[in-house]
Amino acid sequence: MPKTVIQNNHSMNDLDIFLKLTRTKPGQQYTHTSIEEPRISCCIPTSKLEQFNTLYCEHVFQNKKTSQLTEGIRDCTTTPIKIDIDLRYFQDKDIVEPQRIYEMEDIIKICQLYMEIMED
Repeated sequence: MPKTVIQNNHSMNDLDIFLKLTRTKPGQQYTHTSIEEPRISCCIPTSKLEQFNTLYCEHVFQNKKTSQLTEGIRDCTTTPIKIDIDLRYFQDKDIVEPQRIYEMEDIIKICQLYMEIMED
């Protein structure tokens, strides 16, 4: 199997390089997709998940960069309904700690409404 050679043009970080090495072609099995540009699908083998998680954590939490990745369903041919609810925190410039906008009761109500509609 030929090796993939990627030259780092200094605009790619370690996570970008890792994802590029695990990129799939349309129609191939994937484990993760990007919902931001560039939109890609990747197949990250179980043996590389720890490395991926470390790179992702460094990228998002240590380096404070964004990443819009979703996980695919690994063990289902038919996937359940997935709902992405962005529960962002409100950041007041005068307050060091961000404040929650939604309470747990709000989240439960949203989920209950979805379940009621799906039962109909």
